[in-house]
Amino acid sequence: PDELPDRVADHLLLVEAKQLFEKALAADPKNADVHYQIGRLALDAKNYGEAVQHLEKATALKKDNQLWFFLLGESYLRLNDFVKAQGAFKQATALKSDDRDSWYNLGLAYYSEGRDMMAATAAFEKVVELQSDDISALEALGICYLINLKDYDNAIRVYKKALEFRPDKVEYWTNLKYAYQQKGMKAEAAAADKRIKQLQR
Repeated sequence: PDELPDRVADHLLLVEAKQLFEKALAADPKNADVHYQIGRLALDAKNYGEAVQHLEKATALKKDNQLWFFLLGESYLRLNDFVKAQGAFKQATALKSDDRDSWYNLGLAYYSEGRDMMAATAAFEKVVELQSDDISALEALGICYLINLKDYDNAIRVYKKALEFRPDKVEYWTNLKYAYQQKGMKAEAAAADKRIKQLQR
């Protein structure tokens, strides 16, 4: 209850801000910054269709702002429009090649669409290249290699890396054991199985 007045005040401020931006847009319909501001407010309010509408206009008018393309991609992801999300995140990574979130979300967009697992994998690999201890990207990579691509050599590499950061995670050991079994690496699979049993005690 104590938080309610603050939440109401915040909501009123957002409504007021949006009204001001809409007035500015009426005066100058090709103002990219105003389209961006309305799009950002819409995204914050979970109005993803409206966010897309304005962020599309903003990025069409001004093509050099990485954040705008990122938020456009985020809006498309929320709408499950994975192909358009891929396009937006590709633009974001082209503008800022070391942005972890853009690469990760590009991987998610490809993975969610499900047609190009190599592209999803390449995007997640880029995240790990930027940040070797990124456990979310390592987990995504492990699933891509193990389940989708059946590339057991790379699955082993990724799960061994993930276990450097989370050595007690039974799921990683289980997946590593499976990859070893698929490769016929009996001793390694047995060692992984022993570790799983130790962790489950």
